[in-house]
Amino acid sequence: PPLPLSPSDVALDGLRDTLADQLDSLADGLRGDRPPTAQEWDDRRFAIRPVLEKSRAAVAYAGEASKGNWHARRYSAWSVAQARRSVMLEKHANLVDHLTNLLTETETQTARDPALGPDLRPPAADALGEYAAALRALEVSTDDSIPDPPTALRDAVETLRDAVRDQRSRREGDFLAAGALVLSLERAVRSVGADADGRRTEEEAGVDDATSGDTPGDQTDGEVR
Repeated sequence: PPLPLSPSDVALDGLRDTLADQLDSLADGLRGDRPPTAQEWDDRRFAIRPVLEKSRAAVAYAGEASKGNWHARRYSAWSVAQARRSVMLEKHANLVDHLTNLLTETETQTARDPALGPDLRPPAADALGEYAAALRALEVSTDDSIPDPPTALRDAVETLRDAVRDQRSRREGDFLAAGALVLSLERAVRSVGADADGRRTEEEAGVDDATSGDTPGDQTDGEVR
């Protein structure tokens, strides 16, 4: 069978873009003068699960196709890198989905005690925006441009964490959801850092060089035969 590496890469690109767009949409929702209503949050939701399932199926099909295609040996490094990318993006998909549920359930206009409030929404928005930027940068970066560690994201999350601590010392309230948001974004910092390390290792091993020139993307029909 043909080896559809290019179609599966397109599916993974779609997942990456959806995750980054969802994070940007959450950030924009927090930048208003008031928390969004439940309906406004619903309007800001992206359908992550169908995109995730589509990319998962595309990568699985590519893996199965490679087993019966002797040309696949030429692109073994590309296939391994693609499989790692799929695992990486699925991990981020679960994290973004958790962040989406957390914010849309706790930071609404009708919430009796919003998770963030007017003082914490801006730094939370900044951290979410930097997470989106880090995902996009990671996916298109070269060895020279990979942040190590993801400095802007790390700094934004530290700013949010400090702001939560300051608010906790200034006033009474339930900061459980705000703390959960910080913990989730700290996981994002660690994940992006680990992903950057993995990407750098692949580049040092010559994954990009091994697939340059006669790459799957250079085939006229978009597939390796």
